[in-house]
Amino acid sequence: MFLLLFMLGLEYTGGELVENLRGGFPAAVVDLALNFTPSLIAGLLLQWRPLAAVLLGGVTYVSSSGVIAKVLADLRRLENPETPAVLSVLVLEDLAMAVYLPLGAVLLAGGGSAKNSLVRFPRDRHGLSGAPSSCPVRPATEPLCSSRVR
Repeated sequence: MFLLLFMLGLEYTGGELVENLRGGFPAAVVDLALNFTPSLIAGLLLQWRPLAAVLLGGVTYVSSSGVIAKVLADLRRLENPETPAVLSVLVLEDLAMAVYLPLGAVLLAGGGSAKNSLVRFPRDRHGLSGAPSSCPVRPATEPLCSSRVR
């Protein structure tokens, strides 16, 4: 992501970049629909939990910005008319991932509702949630370990 943003800073002015991002927004919406939605549906059809299906959608949605930017530079296609649209979609993907990844991490760590969480933390005798060091975090499909209070 940093490589792409660095290359964009070298190739385009701030105004050109904002203009290209605005123009590339419809293409980014199509990119989201075509890359995120099929995996989300596949995860739901496989009867995964909703959070797992959303995470699968995110994995298939994002493209490798650094690789694509490097290929464009190596093939000397940075001056081609389609390149600004491609780069704007990549930047918008990266911006979406900047929101998606921390949100996904919080939900995986149990910050969301327990019904949607992939990880279940055991409760101690007081009903408090937490993963003691003697009890590793396990996927929700596996039984909880028992930990004794010493």
